[in-house]
Amino acid sequence: MMHLKENFDTRMEQFQNELINIKSQLPQQNYPNNNINRNPNLRTSQEILEQNKNEISTIINNNLELNLLSNKIRQLYPGKNVIYNLLYRKSRDSDKAKVFHSKCDKIKGTLIIIKTSKGYKIGGYTNETWEGNNAYKIDNTAFLFSLNYNKIYDVKNNKFAIYCSPFFGPIFCGDKAPTLLVHDNAEIKGGECCGANDSNYQGYLDDYEINGGQKNFRITELEVFKVTLN
Repeated sequence: MMHLKENFDTRMEQFQNELINIKSQLPQQNYPNNNINRNPNLRTSQEILEQNKNEISTIINNNLELNLLSNKIRQLYPGKNVIYNLLYRKSRDSDKAKVFHSKCDKIKGTLIIIKTSKGYKIGGYTNETWEGNNAYKIDNTAFLFSLNYNKIYDVKNNKFAIYCSPFFGPIFCGDKAPTLLVHDNAEIKGGECCGANDSNYQGYLDDYEINGGQKNFRITELEVFKVTLN
């Protein structure tokens, strides 16, 4: 009997040690008294949310909108997972073109998302970089989108996919007129789009289509995400 008891006590001690080890690897908000055993390399759920809160768009708010963009990017790069990392947000970083360029230049693969004062959600993607002194850039992967209309607009003439100027924000262009342009001091000056005949993006059927028929728009929010593929 003594041998059985010693064996039982040994097993209980092993079990308790294993339980402490398991608890140390779990998010600790459920174990407030066990922080002394916490694995320092693991984060609680709250810490994970806090770290990633700025990687979530404040403009896109449903899966239909997100899927429109992610599915298009997966079509461009089959077999790749899509990860978004926030580079710039107007409400956080300022509305100055120079700040946009300081955060987004020399970075390939950026997604621009704009929300206008009238509730239109528009933008574009390019695999090219945004630095340049009044220069067009070639990109056959560039596209524009309207989340309101659930519509993608692919580039037509890839020689004029985007236009880079230190005096403007992002410009998705054409050889005649910018299809989508963001001004410096975007809070006041906003942005503009073009008529159907001047658009360099396919499927642009009506004048100022992505902005509900109006050339100019005020910008409530503008976000730029780096699109990482793996």
